[in-house]
Amino acid sequence: MPGRMGTFPLPSSKFRRLSVKFCANTSRRSVSSKDFFYAQNLQTAIIMGEARGAAIAAVAEAGLEIFEIAPRKVKQAVVGYGAAQKSAVAKWSNEC
Repeated sequence: MPGRMGTFPLPSSKFRRLSVKFCANTSRRSVSSKDFFYAQNLQTAIIMGEARGAAIAAVAEAGLEIFEIAPRKVKQAVVGYGAAQKSAVAKWSNEC
């Protein structure tokens, strides 16, 4: 119903709790995140953006450095080819 307000669980709140827990239990000084993502579905884009923002906020509040890395750069470093398919990256990471 348009205009109706109520309470509902936000996916971002779960990611925030998990991120805070991760930060409290890690000895790392930095984390990395993909610098953008592409979504064809608006609802998915909103949910992913909220979750990403919540996680980044929790990490920043914990005082950890955040490095944003383009997916192509990660693929280049891991597989040696920036346009590699996800399956190639998964295969490499499972072999390590």
